[in-house]
Amino acid sequence: MILLQTANLSKSYLIDPVLRGVDFEVQTNQRIGLIGRNGSGKSTLMKILAGELKYDSGQLHRAKELSIGYLEQTPPTSRIDATVYDYCLEAYRDLLDLQHELIRLTSEIARDPHNDDLQSRYSERQQAFDDANGYAVESKVRGILVGLGFSPEEQSKSISLLSGGERTRLELAYLLSRDYDVLLLDEPTNHLDIKAITWLEDYLQNYRGAVVIITHDRVFLDRTISHIYELENGQGSWFEGNYSSYVEQKRLRYEQQAHDYAGYLKKRQAEEDKLRVFRERSHKNAKFAARARDREKKLARMEVVDKPLWLDRSMKLRFQPSRTTGHDVLKVRRLAKAFSERALFSELSFDVFSGDVLGIAGPNGIGKTTLLKILTDQLKADEGEFYYGARVDWGYYEQANTKLDPQNDLITEINQTYPEMDVRQIRNMLAAFLFTGDDVFKTIGSLSGGEKARLALLKLMLEGKNLLILDEPTNHLDLPSKETLEAALRSFPGTLIFVSHDRYFLNQLSTKTLWLGEGDYRIIQGTFDDLSRPGAQELKPTAIKPTRSRPKDEAPAKQPASSDTALLRQLLSEEKDRETELEISWPEFYNETDSTHS
Repeated sequence: MILLQTANLSKSYLIDPVLRGVDFEVQTNQRIGLIGRNGSGKSTLMKILAGELKYDSGQLHRAKELSIGYLEQTPPTSRIDATVYDYCLEAYRDLLDLQHELIRLTSEIARDPHNDDLQSRYSERQQAFDDANGYAVESKVRGILVGLGFSPEEQSKSISLLSGGERTRLELAYLLSRDYDVLLLDEPTNHLDIKAITWLEDYLQNYRGAVVIITHDRVFLDRTISHIYELENGQGSWFEGNYSSYVEQKRLRYEQQAHDYAGYLKKRQAEEDKLRVFRERSHKNAKFAARARDREKKLARMEVVDKPLWLDRSMKLRFQPSRTTGHDVLKVRRLAKAFSERALFSELSFDVFSGDVLGIAGPNGIGKTTLLKILTDQLKADEGEFYYGARVDWGYYEQANTKLDPQNDLITEINQTYPEMDVRQIRNMLAAFLFTGDDVFKTIGSLSGGEKARLALLKLMLEGKNLLILDEPTNHLDLPSKETLEAALRSFPGTLIFVSHDRYFLNQLSTKTLWLGEGDYRIIQGTFDDLSRPGAQELKPTAIKPTRSRPKDEAPAKQPASSDTALLRQLLSEEKDRETELEISWPEFYNETDSTHS
């Protein structure tokens, strides 16, 4: 049965068309992944389906009495005075009212036990309560909240005390507590750690209604959906199967489109060549003039075949180190850090060697970002030590991008760091990161979070470091952009340490994986998936203690204890909330300028 359907749907913002003739439908119990580049209209289409946004033309049909649950990326929360648990329990207001009526009827029957009317009403209400499984409501709500990362203690917290990311998780919990015919989820995994994402996958697999999901998490798509609908240039295309199946179908479809396009170009060129010859001879012979007119008409009637698009229409992102390290890159020994009375990690020891790719994963708020801040001398460890090997030059990508000067325009920001680059080179590099025209004269303080992230990645690329330390580099990247970044990091000849909650990214890149858990840790040889496999090779640090060697002109950052505590509080909040906005859509632009800073 078709629950939702659009026909020839179009939507523009001012003069910019976003959706052009979109035909989309949702059938009973269907699982649909809605994908496309940033700005392709995914959220716009979902808002229209939810009835939150008007469309310009076309048709939208909904089944009679259809119930729709809709999770926005930044949803509003109406009852900030309620607790987390009570807010979710309100999803069952009808059953709560029925329960209260049963309690009232019980009291009345106790006063008048021979009243047949009371007995009949009680029996009727009790049957309805049992049929709706009313006694399981409280345990179901608590189970959903725990699954999405709310501890029993946090369930008693007032909503007014929650961060933005926690409120988004709460809205998701509220929606999952109800039974909808269609569930529309816009980036539901943005504020979830890996454990909560895995729980959500299992929950959605058993959800009774249809589900439409926008997400950039490829593993999540593979495990939850059965159809892909891709928006590209304002129009949509259907693909059967999960994301991995989509990639293969997309490749085959592209190859066929490329073949058709090549044939079209060859045929058109042949007609244009004939037309040119006839025109050249038309002044000598009237027959050639007639033939030229026939060719013009034939070219005008020829069906135009558009140039096919492919996922990898991206710039060539290259990380190239200016020098190589020795074999030993980093040795961490018995590192410990606590916040107030809570230990984040202790006795943490591991080695990183040249060419290693160390992926770091773990629950939100466990101290992953804190560890990176210690390794980059922005926080002090409570105990333990770490050593960099000879000729190690590290570059750090942070989520907050606080090292960009908000007063600078983009050209000045790059020029101050790389004075040897002229304005033309700088503008070419900025254009490769989607800063074109007057954008290059914007002040950094006026940029969005995604624009600041693009600029920070550009600066990191220009640094030429041989050890890259990255904190959640894929946050809010669209799927093609993630794959572009993965390809660049796979070909990076240096060493890589990164924190990520993106399991696909972890599995694609990691040669070693560090899992930070509550009170313990594991480091293995292999990817994130290898953590759960029997026989995974556990890694132990070597006994040799190298002499610490820092890059020239790099000294440990000195921070007073008070600022250290404040920074740690901020880091834990940021890590738990994960609200960084990183939206990079690489253009169809290949930058071949060798501008590596050495």
